[in-house]
Amino acid sequence: MNDSAALEHPLRRLYEAMGHRAWSRHGVLWIAVGRFSLMAIPSVRPVEVEAGEMGDLLVETGRSAAVFLAARSTGVEGAAYVVRDKGYGLGSLQRQFRQSLRRGQEDCEVRPLGWEEWRARGPAVNVAALRRRGEGGSAYGDEAGWEKICGAAAAVAGLEVLGCFCRGELAAYLLSWTEGGICEGLVAHWSDRFGESRPCHVLYYEFARQMMAREGICEVNVGRQSLPARAGLDRFKRQAGYGREAFPLGVYLHPRLAWLAENSWVLGGLEALHRRVGPRLGFLENVEVLRAAEVVRRGLRREEDLGG
Repeated sequence: MNDSAALEHPLRRLYEAMGHRAWSRHGVLWIAVGRFSLMAIPSVRPVEVEAGEMGDLLVETGRSAAVFLAARSTGVEGAAYVVRDKGYGLGSLQRQFRQSLRRGQEDCEVRPLGWEEWRARGPAVNVAALRRRGEGGSAYGDEAGWEKICGAAAAVAGLEVLGCFCRGELAAYLLSWTEGGICEGLVAHWSDRFGESRPCHVLYYEFARQMMAREGICEVNVGRQSLPARAGLDRFKRQAGYGREAFPLGVYLHPRLAWLAENSWVLGGLEALHRRVGPRLGFLENVEVLRAAEVVRRGLRREEDLGG
């Protein structure tokens, strides 16, 4: 275990308040997401970690898989959506996004929210976001849980909230963290009630524009591309002028589950079932993770053979 593993990550208490189990290891924060996975935060920071260390972390956390941007080639390509242009503006946008933005700017304005204002205005947006996702029991929807989230966020240097207001009401917000000149959007919630006013278009645009205008910030990003990818969300980010940058993707399975990726019959059967039933069986979305883990595993074995 490296020395950084013993240091508590600044965002750990925030994500625990959000309801995630969290572990500070290898210079990043690992959070439990969904039923099976570990995700690294910040999600666009490459992680230097050995396969054995990842196996140990998965055993320690009891999670089935870990997905993150890797510091070296893995044979699997991931991506992040990034703005580095200090001159980011209307000319950075694709035509369709620019048209929606102009429509939204008639009704919306974007400005920073203080912690007390976020605490008071945020719940209405949270309720709408949770309802849309079909999520119950989230800390965001519980008064005591929301108080913990707000308190934890206010205690972290570099965290801030940007709010989008439509006709005076909070329609959307984005929580971001800046460290070392890199600003990453961590959480974005919005209310469907204001959909026709395009608050997400206005918020994503103003987030990049306002942050890149600040001295000392050299990059703004809105996170790593998910696995499996969400084509609609990725398209939205590209249209908003966030450039797609390719990175090696680390994908590792719990040691007890490694046989799933090694067995071509199992993988082939799951992929065939996924093609037939699509999203009706949610667990089949993990087939792409298994396939990627197999590619990473084969690459590591080739390195061992060459090294031997």
